[in-house]
Amino acid sequence: MRKQVLQMIVLFLVMIVTATHTRAFDIEEYGLEGGPVLIFIPGLASHGELWKPWVSQYQKTHRVFVMTAPGFAASKPKETASGFLQARIDEVSVFLKNKNVKEVSVVGHSIGGLMSLMLAGQHPDLVKRVLVVDSLPYMAGLFAPGLTPEQAEVQAKFVKDQMKAMPHDAFVAQQKQGAYILSKTPEFIPTLNRWAETSDQETIANAFGDAFAMDYRRNLKGIKAQVTVMAAHDPQMPITRSAMEALYKEQYADLDNKQLMIVDDSFHFIMIDQPRVFAQALGNFIK
Repeated sequence: MRKQVLQMIVLFLVMIVTATHTRAFDIEEYGLEGGPVLIFIPGLASHGELWKPWVSQYQKTHRVFVMTAPGFAASKPKETASGFLQARIDEVSVFLKNKNVKEVSVVGHSIGGLMSLMLAGQHPDLVKRVLVVDSLPYMAGLFAPGLTPEQAEVQAKFVKDQMKAMPHDAFVAQQKQGAYILSKTPEFIPTLNRWAETSDQETIANAFGDAFAMDYRRNLKGIKAQVTVMAAHDPQMPITRSAMEALYKEQYADLDNKQLMIVDDSFHFIMIDQPRVFAQALGNFIK
């Protein structure tokens, strides 16, 4: 009898550990059980609350999942054997399969957009459509035009190590300084600063390094899902509108089933700077 009880306790502990491993990220669920599935993935150092207005809208008609990656915006960091991006894709795919859902609509911003493409490419059985918000499959091509993928890998390691070695106060100050080129909406800057202050420095370095080093252009041909891509542009940016459009067309050239739209008068956070344009695009995307 004692042996049986001990076996049950061990089994219970294993189930807890397995569940904890599967839920290595924060994910909230809203809406209709059995309804069409919509999942929101925010970008670097961002919290799932970014999507709150659209979660409130679509939870009436959809089953909605909202992700916050570990180490982002006060979410508990977690070490993973694989790279940051791949670990998140593995976790999300397991989560969705455990929920027994299919034909998922995925909305991803920034590196969340890159993760959305990866999820669609690696799990075509799960993903029906993807909305990529201001993200590229080869991000290094935006930060450093002409940089080869091999050079990007070297540069990514250098930048990642630099970010990790920075004194924390200097790291947070740098993040806050960068907030003003991410959104044109002054009221949103304190939120960006709060997310930056409560994000784990090492996690941010690893995530940025992974994204900078990745070249997912070669994998786009394998994506079967319908993809809508939104790209931000503003006259204050150091790139013309036509050059931005050409960059996106070039990087997404191998993706057959796509629609590209340039959103004017917006910085990186399109859903904040141009909420009406984003809301209309999201509505069309879901339909």
